[in-house]
Amino acid sequence: MNKLIEPSRILMVRYSLDNPPVLPVPEKFTLRWYEPGYEEHWLSIHLAAEKEIPITPELFTRRFGSDPAVLAARQCYPFTSDGTPVGTVTGWLDPEFEGAPHSRVHFLAVAPAWQGKGFAKVLMSSILQRLKQLGPPRAYLATSSTRIRAIRLYLQFGFIPLAKTGEAQALWQEILRAIELGSR
Repeated sequence: MNKLIEPSRILMVRYSLDNPPVLPVPEKFTLRWYEPGYEEHWLSIHLAAEKEIPITPELFTRRFGSDPAVLAARQCYPFTSDGTPVGTVTGWLDPEFEGAPHSRVHFLAVAPAWQGKGFAKVLMSSILQRLKQLGPPRAYLATSSTRIRAIRLYLQFGFIPLAKTGEAQALWQEILRAIELGSR
């Protein structure tokens, strides 16, 4: 957590899903799409990685429902060769974000032991490619202003700040300064 920035919910948008970055899954890993029972993988990954919001088994069903066909199209996990899931991301649909249907990158997480090894990039690449196929042709995400590493990733993948108020614009200036300081 960045101690200089107060935690606030921020939004980022990618107005086109054309040409999403394509990254290969690392050798000896496989990318799998949701199958019944993967709720347990989602829960264990998020319990280990998430420090800002409470993660419960009920949260999975509240956020994603229980339709296995929908989940199989929209939720992915990289696995090690021995079957250990190392991360997850979901690509959802929001029929009325900012007045138009948008895809949504939702609940990206990488287990702590696997962070910093490029799996978040693989997950972003995979979910943007899938969302391009499924539509709508634009996406957004919500995150916390304190997640500087994640925000840097989202910027690299073509998401831009959605800052409509002076307060939001000032917060983004703080975030961008923190990113610049962190990259030195």
